[in-house]
Amino acid sequence: MKMSESSRATNKKSLDNNNMKTYLLGWFCAAIGVLYPGIKIVITGGGREQGTMVIQKIMEGMNRSPNLRSEITYISDNENSARVEFANGSTVRAVTASEKSRGHIANIIIYDEYRIIKKSIVDSVIKKFRGSERMPKFYDKDEYRYYPKERNKQIFLSSAYYKHNWIIVYSLYSIRVNIYSPLQYESLQCISLNCWKIL
Repeated sequence: MKMSESSRATNKKSLDNNNMKTYLLGWFCAAIGVLYPGIKIVITGGGREQGTMVIQKIMEGMNRSPNLRSEITYISDNENSARVEFANGSTVRAVTASEKSRGHIANIIIYDEYRIIKKSIVDSVIKKFRGSERMPKFYDKDEYRYYPKERNKQIFLSSAYYKHNWIIVYSLYSIRVNIYSPLQYESLQCISLNCWKIL
């Protein structure tokens, strides 16, 4: 059966929308890795392939940008060791959200497709990745001794899902915390909610 032009266009648009989040996330990680020396980014999801796809987007960016290519010293999209290492000491790693993933350290944790990550794994494993704040060299200078420290961050990304997911309650709580008492918590919660179904 032949596909009509309108069906092709619809399928292409759907594919583009699905890939756009991963594409933007790849460029975000690359930009932060270059601009913030020594920062550690961990991308986690229900499977390691979520983070691996982001690293593949960074690889595509390297092919298009000589400047980005010159900033990266090592990159691998192998599912067992998917990571990017920058010349300035920054790293981006792909980690599976499971009990076996303990021991990583991160300044930014990105939950890709968080709707399929169990809340128990987030609490008992992933949140423990948060290390101390990034300490750039300029903090060693006397004039920057009391300069505000960068807070660690968590970023939640997902496609549409039902509102009974645990992230809804967590999101509302995090928004309230950041509005009314943002300085009491070490990590800023960045929430992205996309077209949640009211069911």
